[in-house]
Amino acid sequence: MAKRKNKEKFSIGFVEIPLDRLIQADWNYKDNDPDLAEALERNISERGQVENLIVRELGNDYEIVNGNHRLPVLKNLGYETAMCYNLGNINSVMAKRIAIETNETRFDNDEVILAKVIKDITEEIPMDELEYTMPYDRDELDEYLANASDFDWEEESQEGEPTDPAGNSGEDDDLQENEIECPHCGGIIIVEEEKE
Repeated sequence: MAKRKNKEKFSIGFVEIPLDRLIQADWNYKDNDPDLAEALERNISERGQVENLIVRELGNDYEIVNGNHRLPVLKNLGYETAMCYNLGNINSVMAKRIAIETNETRFDNDEVILAKVIKDITEEIPMDELEYTMPYDRDELDEYLANASDFDWEEESQEGEPTDPAGNSGEDDDLQENEIECPHCGGIIIVEEEKE
């Protein structure tokens, strides 16, 4: 068997690497979702590669630590290189740890604020265009818009106490003396008295 020629090693940090030097991790734990893959491809087609891949050196090539679903999309769109962050010659355990840390250290959505953001966007961008690149279908976008319309964004709380979207003062017959209703989700917040 012929030995493979040594290929240029890229420095640690942000680098541009040819796609033929990138390998998808066989341990990637993220599910494949054809609908999200299509949305991702449309998104990259419209905006370009705005998120770098995270890679580690693996022999003469580079294994993708974070961004495994982006590689086939970039190939389908005719990219020859990808912007990457090279972690260097780290072992697989460290690569897996970094994959989980970078994939899962994401904050949950505040659905009320997200609905407002989507409403703001749809005031300038047609729904068909928005649906083309967003990870939501038309029904989901319509639901966000309905939720944004139901919420009174102009209402302010009085004396620093939260008020709910329906205009209640936080006092409800069903609530205990130390409970208020969350203005965003409608959940119950227990207010503890300060100890002196």
